[in-house]
Amino acid sequence: MFAVREMPLTYFISFCILLELMMWLALWLMYRKQKFICFNPADYHVHVKGHAPKSSGDTTFEPLMRQYFDLAKILITLSGASIAFGPLDPERIGIYQAKLMLAFSAFYCILFCLTCLKFYEDYTHEVTSYTPARVSLVESLGLSGVLLFFLAYAWWAAYVSHAANH
Repeated sequence: MFAVREMPLTYFISFCILLELMMWLALWLMYRKQKFICFNPADYHVHVKGHAPKSSGDTTFEPLMRQYFDLAKILITLSGASIAFGPLDPERIGIYQAKLMLAFSAFYCILFCLTCLKFYEDYTHEVTSYTPARVSLVESLGLSGVLLFFLAYAWWAAYVSHAANH
């Protein structure tokens, strides 16, 4: 039935790393044909299509970046709190597995913030610097962080539910 005990922590480490790599590859395959991607809508219309519609105006990525960073801060905080204050019973391996996924979630969210900030800074100096590889890395780190956060809590809940029934 529910074989939590049979899955070593190395499987969870491998899963977390493979999830990020597969996410990056999928996104890179989607973006690979473009020379560069624009952070700012106005830049896209100027540098790619040759004109900017009135609706894009002087729109920048900064307000969205703040919202993404706020979400990342919430995920990092909740992950850290769950890791720190969750039970420490060695008999409950499923909770350790969930905590490991939460640690990777927080790690990916931190890397998302760092890479997004660095690449946006580079972008403000050179519009063509945001390449398909870079956009794939930023997006895959953010998506992996969010996905692992929810998978970890689902795993934790499933483990606790299973333990309560046996």
